[in-house]
Amino acid sequence: MKKVLKTILAGALVILAALTCIAAVQPTHGTSISSWADFIVSSPFAQNYVLDKPRLWIPMSGGFESTATGLVGMGAGTPTHTEVNTSEMGGLLLDADAESGSRLIPVPADIDLSKDIRLRALWSNSTAAITGSVQFVFTYELFIADTTAISVPNDAVDTQGADQADSVTANALQWSPWSTITGGTITTLTPGDDILGVKCAVDLTTAADATLYGFQLEYHRKFLGGDGSY
Repeated sequence: MKKVLKTILAGALVILAALTCIAAVQPTHGTSISSWADFIVSSPFAQNYVLDKPRLWIPMSGGFESTATGLVGMGAGTPTHTEVNTSEMGGLLLDADAESGSRLIPVPADIDLSKDIRLRALWSNSTAAITGSVQFVFTYELFIADTTAISVPNDAVDTQGADQADSVTANALQWSPWSTITGGTITTLTPGDDILGVKCAVDLTTAADATLYGFQLEYHRKFLGGDGSY
């Protein structure tokens, strides 16, 4: 009987120690994990963590209306939608400097605005390798739901992606280098309610054109609390 009691007591002590460990290292409600180091510190037993960084795809195709001067959703110039390489797929043909495409993005409910937000473009060029480079320049605007009037996204990101040499293959799909909005820069938006306006313009160095298919937005998630809140 004493042996049984000792076994039960030892098991209870092990469980108590494990629970104490979990409580000590469990991530703080409303924070995010951005590296394996954070993950290890947080403990494999903690249930309220999210490790991944979601990437939203924002296509440039669709949602435009023809006007006398071009297409709604554009910046300067007159970019056009075009099929590429008889692929039955297309994008936004930008064949002059500063031509652009703009999109509205509802701010994800689980975004951690204290962490970096990154943007990059998916594009191609109609010719083989070019001399020089192409740069995609991102700007943004914050829109508070029921308050802020829509306008051209004009705020520069904190770090623009570098110039990019063209692929050696005509019409090869390419990702631009990442551009970054530094964490903590955006403080006035309410995740899940407000809207981020993003504009992607092209700087054609010596390229004849660039077809923009869309862009990705990468962000960090917050922890989900036990009550389902962030």
